[in-house]
Amino acid sequence: MRVEIDYADGRLGVFDTANLVAGQPFGGSCVAAELVLRLDAREGEGICLDIHHHDIPDGDDGSDAPFADRCRGYRVCLADADELDGIEGVSVDGRAVAWRRAGGLVDGARFERAQRLWYSESPNACENYRACRIYDYLEASRPDLRGDPAAICSLFGYPVEALVEARRAEAAQPDDEEV
Repeated sequence: MRVEIDYADGRLGVFDTANLVAGQPFGGSCVAAELVLRLDAREGEGICLDIHHHDIPDGDDGSDAPFADRCRGYRVCLADADELDGIEGVSVDGRAVAWRRAGGLVDGARFERAQRLWYSESPNACENYRACRIYDYLEASRPDLRGDPAAICSLFGYPVEALVEARRAEAAQPDDEEV
């Protein structure tokens, strides 16, 4: 896994698990490693990577497929909480997973999921348009959340401030009649 963090000051932080750990960092009984990028804990801890492993059991229990136990590993801090304001974007193996918008970080995974579930327009539409359409859809389909922009935006990983900026940008688009 390769995690890249782009900073506003021009720095690029790169964390590459292939280059930083030995081929068998967890020992000979490890059959799988589990890497969990923790963007959800960023406000308190920053951006972290949980590294767990799955070990084969000692001895044969007689089953067809022995169960590999999950062993909790360590949490590695990739960016401290006090560095978050200077982060422009985060990518994992070339896929954007977070980016700065209106002072906050958009949760790319939630935004992608929201597009699959709730966005029905042209796949070539810009992010502003898609975010506004997803918000409008959720506001219409979730009467229990009407009037609560923070709750609606949290469903698709978009900070409220980013939605306000997206709406402002969309309002600046020329009408079809003007073109």
